[in-house]
Amino acid sequence: GGLVMWAVLMEALRRTGGWSLLLSVFPFTVYPLFAESAWLGPFRGTQSSLDQATAYHVLSGESLLGIPIQAFADTVIGFLVFGTALMMTGAGKFFINLAFALCGTFRGGAAQGCIFAAGLRGLLS
Repeated sequence: GGLVMWAVLMEALRRTGGWSLLLSVFPFTVYPLFAESAWLGPFRGTQSSLDQATAYHVLSGESLLGIPIQAFADTVIGFLVFGTALMMTGAGKFFINLAFALCGTFRGGAAQGCIFAAGLRGLLS
């Protein structure tokens, strides 16, 4: 069960972050399996069995599921709720209209208005 979940999470990481992110994370996920190898030199540590490493990665709050989900819950969900609140109350439209009123007549006004509107919305968060 745990190996399947680990493999699915690695595939999800590859699909969302690409090969470079997978190749950056993968060595750290398999490190406990060969941590006592002599070629690691000063990076040697306590080796775990496959069952121990799989249980740690799948069940621990400090591994594959814990840290990414905590980061998502701390930042992304808050921004989604706040953005929805801005749009539902009309504040988002207000900031966009204000930015275009201030910058719309200048050269590159549309681009400047977008940047200014994003800055105004960013100030609130």
